Formats: sequence, structure tokens, C-alpha cells
Amino acid sequence: MKLETIKNAVLVWGIISHEHIACLKDEDALVIVPEQRPYCVGIHHNLPLLSSHYIPAVYCTDNMIGILFYTKKIKKTFLFCRKGSLRPEGMTGASYAALLSEIHRVPVCILAEGEYDLSGFDRDASTLAGHNFVVDERSKKYIIHSERETIGEEVPGSEV
Repeated sequence: MKLETIKNAVLVWGIISHEHIACLKDEDALVIVPEQRPYCVGIHHNLPLLSSHYIPAVYCTDNMIGILFYTKKIKKTFLFCRKGSLRPEGMTGASYAALLSEIHRVPVCILAEGEYDLSGFDRDASTLAGHNFVVDERSKKYIIHSERETIGEEVPGSEV
């Protein structure tokens, strides 16, 4: 979907609850669904739930929401937070969405999050879906480890 085609959108962050799905339907707007790393709740839970209720939705990366706010594509933000919490806790993606909403004067609606089992998801940054993303031994030579990083110098072993 091209950015210029988005006219009337709402952002969701967190695990959408079945109890509050009607709130999103009542908005009569395109729902922007960030991936929400590291668990990718947006992809695994939110998009299928919205689809099952015939609510138009589109996926975006977590970093894309800043551009959507800047270009005034988002008219309202829905934050699904832990029950009993009236605000996002700590520095989380929900805090980021809340901060962007405040900066861009977008109203925020905070609702209780839904239930979703996150225990089976891969949170290891060195793997992808539980598999090492370095294909073979030859690929390992292209990984720059922090102890070998240099700034403003020639990379050891490279030929100019």
C-alpha cells in the first residue's frame, strides 16, 4: 500500500482483546498494525483477528509508525496494555507509540490487552524462527563482531 493512499487510519499497539474489537470496527478506518518485535504480535495475532472480523488492516514495521505520524496519516492510537495499567510501563513499543501520539497531538485510547501465549516465540537476536541465520562457515567471515569494529579506519584484512 502506498503512503499517499492512506487517508483515515488508526494505530494499534499491543495484543488486541476480543472484548474491544468493536471499538476498532466503530472507527470505520484502516487499522495500522506494526509487527511489534520481538514477538511479532501484530503479525501472529492482531492481523488474523482483524481479518476474521472484516476490519481493514495493513501491516507495517515498527519503525514505520514515525513516518505515519509525521505525515499525519494516523487519527487515533489504541494502546492495549496490561489489565490494571492505565499507561505503558517502561520503555516499550507502547511507550514509543504513546510518545509519538502526544507529540503529534493524536488522541490515545488505552484498553485492556487480550490474551496470547508468547512462550513459543524466538527472542534470540542471533536466530530467526529458532534457526541460526548464518548459513555456513563461509558466511561467518562476513559478520563483524563488536571487538573487531573500527571507525574511520581500514577494516583489517580488507584489500583496497
